[in-house]
Amino acid sequence: DETPAARPADLPHPLESPAFFGPDGPLARILPAYEYRVSQQAMAEVVAEALTRGEHLMVEAGTGTGKSLAYLLPAALWAGHMGEPVLIATHTKALQDQLLAKDIPLLRQARAWPDLRAVALKGRRNYLCPRRLKDMLRTGPRDEDTFRVLGRVLVWLVQGGTGEADDLTLQSRDEFVWRQLNAEDEGCTARTCTQRMEGLCPFYRTRKAAQEAHLVVVNHALLMQDVLAGYRVLPKFSRLIIDEAHHLEAAATDALTQEASTSTWRTWMRELGHQQKGLLGRLLFFLQKWADPGDVVQARRLVQGVVDRAFTFQEALKALEGVFLNFLDARYPRRETFVYDLRIRLTPDLYAAPWWQEVQRTWLDARARMRALLARLEQLALFLQRYLDREQDEDLAETLQDMLARLQTLHVQAQALRDHFQALFVEGELRQEEEVHWIEWRPRSKQLAWIRAPRRVDGLLREHLWSKKEAAVLTSATLRVAGTFAFLQARLGLEDARTLALPSPFDYPNQALVYVVRDAPPPKGPNHAAFLARALLPLVREIGGRTLVLFTSYRHMNEVARALRPGLEAAGIRLLLQEEGQSVRNLVRAFRQAQPAVLMGTRSLWEGIDIPGDDLSLLVLSKLPFAVPDDPLHAARAEMYQDPFQEYSLPDAVLAFLQGFGRLIRTRTDRGAVVIFDPRVLTRGYGRVFLQSLPRCRMLSGPWHRLHPVVVDWLRRDGIE
Repeated sequence: DETPAARPADLPHPLESPAFFGPDGPLARILPAYEYRVSQQAMAEVVAEALTRGEHLMVEAGTGTGKSLAYLLPAALWAGHMGEPVLIATHTKALQDQLLAKDIPLLRQARAWPDLRAVALKGRRNYLCPRRLKDMLRTGPRDEDTFRVLGRVLVWLVQGGTGEADDLTLQSRDEFVWRQLNAEDEGCTARTCTQRMEGLCPFYRTRKAAQEAHLVVVNHALLMQDVLAGYRVLPKFSRLIIDEAHHLEAAATDALTQEASTSTWRTWMRELGHQQKGLLGRLLFFLQKWADPGDVVQARRLVQGVVDRAFTFQEALKALEGVFLNFLDARYPRRETFVYDLRIRLTPDLYAAPWWQEVQRTWLDARARMRALLARLEQLALFLQRYLDREQDEDLAETLQDMLARLQTLHVQAQALRDHFQALFVEGELRQEEEVHWIEWRPRSKQLAWIRAPRRVDGLLREHLWSKKEAAVLTSATLRVAGTFAFLQARLGLEDARTLALPSPFDYPNQALVYVVRDAPPPKGPNHAAFLARALLPLVREIGGRTLVLFTSYRHMNEVARALRPGLEAAGIRLLLQEEGQSVRNLVRAFRQAQPAVLMGTRSLWEGIDIPGDDLSLLVLSKLPFAVPDDPLHAARAEMYQDPFQEYSLPDAVLAFLQGFGRLIRTRTDRGAVVIFDPRVLTRGYGRVFLQSLPRCRMLSGPWHRLHPVVVDWLRRDGIE
């Protein structure tokens, strides 16, 4: 527990917001187009109170509030007064970049505060380890991939590279070599790094800067990693601000989710035994070069024992995979033709089925083979430790120490894999109250994965985060459903937090039109894609692109794209489609540069993207963003409620819906239309929850043939009324 002592009673209230955000304040003097916003000042005041008094606070700040500066000012003032950093966690890298490249420099300039220090801290795997680089240079590259990556790293460093992987722009094929060079080393500590590298390590250098900073910016994933590690990852902090807080439950879930697949084991095997790049190959190469012949003979025998046991376990793992694939083939005879991932939850019925006994028998055989492998890894580690104790050359000892640390990491990973499978195949039914288990067939990679995730995270957050920190401020443009914070408060374990909702300064009645297509066919019907394309084409041609269409599945998106593409191409309008794994930032940049253009995307485009001005005038929501009902995690969490739909599925969808709506109006001068092709907002009782959760807009519903004239008339009006 690193909770600091209570706040001194005489700590002054660090509040400058009236002067700072006022019409004649510092911001107004340096920003020619500055507009005073009452909500921004109000948010700064309440954040300052929470940080000073030690309170937990949830603030919904509508789009355009300027929430970043509203929390940065009180956070920086509190940190400067107390000499302790305030941690700021965001979900997206785009927001981190905005904070560090735009908002914090603006704050520094407006307050004439040149020594305001802010640092972005990332996970260890994002940093180059100079000790590992030195070892790789000593042994030399032994294959083309290593030679290429090593050359790029050296050129990068000569040209002033920071040691952060983001600056290096690695390709996916470089990942294996990068894992041998990054700072993710179980055996590395600040003391050993300081002794060996004399402060050259980018990770520890950044971490030291973070300890001396006023503001430390991280992502949600690194925050959760710190929580799970007992606060040993990040610098000590007692005050926390979480932006994009509607993502926190997902971040906590991801941090606690464990997954294994046949590719997981192949990666482990490759890191262990690849002929040139694997640990065992490098170890034997090292020993043959510097060790006595007797030690080399013994090492070869131990290495061969590890390799034999590893392949023996791999055979058992393939047998285990075969049991599950036979089960899938019996249930889904056309599995090989699937395009999208198939997820099957492991329920009590499956655990009780006869085939599960075969799963357990096969696993018990594999577990015995894993036990033999772990024993051989321990023997090899003991040999290396004894050899290391005798080694007199410091440079050689350093290289050997790194190899030993990597071997120990691989041992830990193998143990974790064993424990993961044990929890699934032996203890699975006993863990049903706390965990959700499922198997996942991924047709694109032909991979089967076994996954465990927490059923809920509110208890974890309550016990290990909120109770450990004196003040936590959670903010987002979407924290409420139907006017209440209750849903997210319960999901995050923050029932006792203070709450505040601040309206957007935008004039939505004059800036945004919402048109519901009343006669659209049901979203799951066979005609929905063709209908949507037919209704959209004349409208998109008329307004010259400038359209974002949001879907809830790639399948639906591709169906509409196929129907719409010929007409768009004939009109000279480019169609951009989001693909899995594609950079959202690059996609949005391409959309803005390609006008006239239409951009289509799925759930990752429903939020976090910013397309202000004339580049985006029409936002289309193809259907209400309900989660897939039989998704294992969603289904298991829904079971915790008396009324799963009303209490869980509906509010979860409303939050996603509001994020999608928020993509349209980004500034006071934006004007646009939102078209909803899901008639359930009118025909179902729950539909009003979606519409009532929107800011007050001009709302219309009508047939599809009225869509074109109504929207065009709205967009052609001169300015804001």
